[in-house]
Amino acid sequence: MIESDLLDVYTKVLSPWNLIYKDFKKRVIAYIVCILVMFFSLIIVGVIKGWNNWILIANFVFCTIIFYWSLNYFILRVAKEYSKNIYGATFQSNEWTMFICLAIRNYLYQQNILVGNRELNIESLDFLISMLEKRKEEMQRTSIINYFSACGALFLILFVPVWSALNSFFYNKGNFSVEQAYGYLGMVTVILIMVICGIWGIIWRLFILELVSLKIDRVSRLLRCVETIKFMLKNNEYKKSNEIKVNLGKFEELLIEYNRK
Repeated sequence: MIESDLLDVYTKVLSPWNLIYKDFKKRVIAYIVCILVMFFSLIIVGVIKGWNNWILIANFVFCTIIFYWSLNYFILRVAKEYSKNIYGATFQSNEWTMFICLAIRNYLYQQNILVGNRELNIESLDFLISMLEKRKEEMQRTSIINYFSACGALFLILFVPVWSALNSFFYNKGNFSVEQAYGYLGMVTVILIMVICGIWGIIWRLFILELVSLKIDRVSRLLRCVETIKFMLKNNEYKKSNEIKVNLGKFEELLIEYNRK
């Protein structure tokens, strides 16, 4: 089906990883490793010394701020500069959205889905939109469950070692009361929830969502792009005022590489 082929191209060729991050993946991997080491080190120190140490908690907050700043400076800033130089559009901006739309339109013309006839093009886009909407409806049934499953898995990954450390610390310390143990456990649990809802939310929104977005997100974004292309075909004034000059050269190279596989 043509919508499956288009979705495949959108996912594999027009993904931020393929277009941008792949070209400096060592920086991305090094950044992720450093951040994980930093936060797990803080958690380990907290388990050993106790979370009632305000200096440790202050360091945790400070590291969270450093994380947010470094994500923008070392990863997103570089990605935006790279995308502007290579594609003529700044990543995570309206320019980038228009670049993706123009790349998709170019692909549709190459596949003869769009031709020289305006009315036929609108009919073809209407068909694509209807097929993508059906696919989105099918995916909506499980998307929420999958998201909360991922959050639950992350919580368990972080909580299990904390629970294990609590048991070891509780049984090795004779002067460690039950009230202190459960107070410690409650504080760590709250901090873990803050990490998942706060830091994980930032990572999800600014970074991971752009790299490995859920299938339903990809379908929704592609659907909006196809609808934008249709609107540009029907409204020449909008097309003239919003269409930007972009460089599709590398996209063409990536598309050729994709077709060879």
